[in-house]
Amino acid sequence: MRRFLQNTVSAICYEIALQHELPRGAGSQPSLGEVERFVYGQLARMPRLLGIGVAGATAVFGVTAWWHGMHVFHRQQARLRALHWMRWKCSSLGPCRDLVRLYESLVVLFLYSSRGWDASGDAGL
Repeated sequence: MRRFLQNTVSAICYEIALQHELPRGAGSQPSLGEVERFVYGQLARMPRLLGIGVAGATAVFGVTAWWHGMHVFHRQQARLRALHWMRWKCSSLGPCRDLVRLYESLVVLFLYSSRGWDASGDAGL
């Protein structure tokens, strides 16, 4: 189960990072591994009960992809992963949208703060 969650979180980080490609300049973009380590670190810092809930919701997210592509989320083709991600992002269920918002917030925070880029794409000083 732990490996499944790691693979799912990794695929989520990759999916979000693809949507937020930053300009190359003074510093290069962080690697996917750096993004994942940051997200794992933040998830590990959560209070235990909240962490269990996020892990459970992440597992449900990964497994429900099966109904749309006959594979769990991290094993799907990029197109199907993007569609599953958008289903959850636009879901009528608040917890689905909240999970997406949590991961997007963590990944975007790391991407824009790790190399001194601000949201406009200008190098921060």
